[in-house]
Amino acid sequence: MTLPQVARANPGSLTWEKTYEEACAKSKQVQKPLFLYFSGSDWCSWCIKMDEEVLQNKDFTELVGDVFIYYKVDFPIRKLLPEKERVQNEALKTQFGVKGFPTIILLDASLKPFDKLNYREGGGKLYGEYVLKLLREHQKFNKDMKSVTTQNAADLEKLYQYASSHSFEKERLEILAAGSTSSDASFFLKEQYRDLLACGQQETPDAKNIKGQLLKLDPDNKKHIQYDIAVAEFENNAKKLEKNSAQEIVQPLQEYLSKFGDRDDKNRWKVEMIISQAYLNNHQIDEALLFARASYTHAPAREKIQISGIIVDLEHTTDLIGAQDDE
Repeated sequence: MTLPQVARANPGSLTWEKTYEEACAKSKQVQKPLFLYFSGSDWCSWCIKMDEEVLQNKDFTELVGDVFIYYKVDFPIRKLLPEKERVQNEALKTQFGVKGFPTIILLDASLKPFDKLNYREGGGKLYGEYVLKLLREHQKFNKDMKSVTTQNAADLEKLYQYASSHSFEKERLEILAAGSTSSDASFFLKEQYRDLLACGQQETPDAKNIKGQLLKLDPDNKKHIQYDIAVAEFENNAKKLEKNSAQEIVQPLQEYLSKFGDRDDKNRWKVEMIISQAYLNNHQIDEALLFARASYTHAPAREKIQISGIIVDLEHTTDLIGAQDDE
């Protein structure tokens, strides 16, 4: 797919809008993305480097100077901002979750944030190329979302990963719905199941129905769907550590081992090590040692050294506990 060229030559300095309202209005009017630059202009050393190496660099302005609308959200120490601007800047800092400076928020022409950046070494050209790459990816995402119901499963999965990584919840759910009816729905059904687990709806008819569909898709675990389900349920249980015992938390993994452990050399030792760690976190040393030893037995050679060290530590802890009990 060929994307429209977004960069045009503009060798001069960047043009910064005077107010946030003007920047937003212009972005919408001319249909250009918005470049919000959060800075401590007169005290932040990294902001000064950002200005000198990137924003005032000719290579950068030539690449992206005419691509974005620019507005600086400043937090100076030595200069006193007008009260209205100061209050607004603090509100913008909170709105966009800015924790430090310099921070750049990229918004599309609909004023939807799509990326957050900080200082990067390499100078203006590399920074400009990176910004344009992020913009092209976002433009492609927006274009593909217009035909989401006709995308194949592989492309939908890429769209889903992008939406998830950018916290685009509305689009994520839309992709999930489309993917669940695609020819290869296993990934999307697993994500739906994770959502239901996270909402505490594991025992609902919807969750049971989706789990049933997944089990039917891979009854012999050849695609490791059963493994993925067990891990998802374990991770969900682990979030409720205060309410559940270690045995309850690892139950999905132990059930998986009893069904497929002998047929899953790739994951068996990993599952045993996860179970060991869960018991250790709950101070059940004997159980942790038992599963660590099992993991060592089934692990590939390159992993055995690290696991053996864990076993030695657990055995040492067991000896200390035994000595204390004898006193």
